[in-house]
Amino acid sequence: MSQTPLVSVIMPVYNCELYVKEAVESILYQTYENFELIILDDASTDNTVKIVSEIKDSRIKFIKKNINTGYTTSLNLGVELAKGKYIARMDGDDVSLPERFEKQVAFLEEQSDVVVCGAWYISIGTGVIKPYPEMHEANKLRLLEGTCFAHPTIMLRKSVLVENQLKYDVFSEPAEDYALWVDLLQYGRFYNLQEPLLKYRIHDKQVSQERRAMQIESKLNTRIRLFQYLNITFSGIEQDVWKKVFKGKSLDFNGLKILIKKKKQLLRANKTLDFFDNDGLKAYLNALEYQSVNSFFLDRDRFNPLVYFEYLSLCHISSFRFSFRTHIIFFVKSLLFFTNKK
Repeated sequence: MSQTPLVSVIMPVYNCELYVKEAVESILYQTYENFELIILDDASTDNTVKIVSEIKDSRIKFIKKNINTGYTTSLNLGVELAKGKYIARMDGDDVSLPERFEKQVAFLEEQSDVVVCGAWYISIGTGVIKPYPEMHEANKLRLLEGTCFAHPTIMLRKSVLVENQLKYDVFSEPAEDYALWVDLLQYGRFYNLQEPLLKYRIHDKQVSQERRAMQIESKLNTRIRLFQYLNITFSGIEQDVWKKVFKGKSLDFNGLKILIKKKKQLLRANKTLDFFDNDGLKAYLNALEYQSVNSFFLDRDRFNPLVYFEYLSLCHISSFRFSFRTHIIFFVKSLLFFTNKK
């Protein structure tokens, strides 16, 4: 190994005594060897520290925190300590496949405009392979719905973080990775190698499972923030409406009008700026509109003529239309004040 490692592997750990040895060894046994492994223990209360301390390898830099300050704080500390050109992520309960670093380093050395390189993963226990989009444009569209990377699979350029004063946002935890990808979009391309390079473990003690509500709220805020690239801002009411849509909740009639108006604004802005693939963005927004309109007009307990006239008025501002058959059924139910039986 050269004096300065090319890759810095950041591995935050907390109470993962059952899996941490296998996780560390999967890094140490990589076919690519020019790396440092920065393990940051967040004041574990089990045998994690003891297990890691017993693993002897000069490439390991073990940081033991006396106070639990959180996963994202550990990530940012790891970035500060990293000496490598590239930062690779790893968690204490996953397993990296042997050729992971070799393949990611080779790709990033060749593709200088790629800032983040991820890969697919295999779910431990089920063997199911989780794919992610390959090319940059597809990854941008994927971000409209959530993260485009499996966080523990990524390798990124440290220089992009340092030069642009970027770091993981503590307030976005436990969806801090998604927020970082949205920030990094403006600095280069995203890419996923089209093969699994990690075995991913899902279990009850994961942070994302324990703090699910916080994760959902963080993701909703980040999804809306993604539209900053179209120079579009959302009022408080608009944010509330779009968060309901993202969560699949029903809107009232006024909410539908707000959704449709904002959708048109987004499509016009994108047509000018050409940030997202136009057809892809249109299909995504149309699906949200379809879901919301269907829910309001068809998935209801009671029908009446007013609801039908609301639909007609909505047709003047929306491109959405029911099929002829659905329209007729909806019309008849509205005239008859039809009530669904519980």
